[in-house]
Amino acid sequence: MIVVAILGILAAVALPAYQTYRNRAAFTEALLALSVHQNFIVIAVQAGRLADMDAIQEGENGIPFAQERTETTHGIHVHSGEIRVTWKNDGSALDGTNYTLTAQNFEPPIQWVEGGNCLSRGFC
Repeated sequence: MIVVAILGILAAVALPAYQTYRNRAAFTEALLALSVHQNFIVIAVQAGRLADMDAIQEGENGIPFAQERTETTHGIHVHSGEIRVTWKNDGSALDGTNYTLTAQNFEPPIQWVEGGNCLSRGFC
């Protein structure tokens, strides 16, 4: 009986920790999707194709078009130097979680500031 009680306590502690680990690991998928847009912005700035921060727009100057959020894809939008990725609409604990990177300067190397509700939710 004592062994069963100990296993029950361990399971009660371990399962939530494992769930958090799985969610954090899964959210890296969205971060990787965002990094593609980030790299294209860096290339556009280094190539001198952008006049100012407002020129950092999706679908312009070599920056990929927006990706709409569906059940199987993450939403990615770029507007005035901010890249926002939102987790796909799949009904999971991550549904609607977002992460932003905002460019703080216009000269290489670009400094990025993180934001989004994934920070407070512990997923990134």
